Amino acid sequence: MILADENIHYSLIKELRRLGFIVFAIIDTELRGISDIELIELANKRSMIILTRDRDFLKKAIRRKVKTGLIYIAIAITKDNYREIAGLISRHLNRARNNLMIVYRDYVEIISLK
Repeated sequence: MILADENIHYSLIKELRRLGFIVFAIIDTELRGISDIELIELANKRSMIILTRDRDFLKKAIRRKVKTGLIYIAIAITKDNYREIAGLISRHLNRARNNLMIVYRDYVEIISLK
């Protein structure tokens, strides 16, 4: 399961769902505005991989020991590229578990969180 931070473009969330992924989107819930620490705790408790574009959050998540995985999108999400981003995530999601996956325009980088 993917936990989409509220900074994730909704078209990407919808595309990931269309591809068959379960995406828990903060933007869809009453949890909007929760702190970064609460988001990390929620992901750890529910074994969800966090999806974010927030570089400051990325640093906190690594320090706070995100246990299940983290996907950081390093490029802007637009109406022209969200399908490509979803495709990259889809092809590499199995490698994101317990790792940091950084999504660039044409490739992903995997870094161990251990």
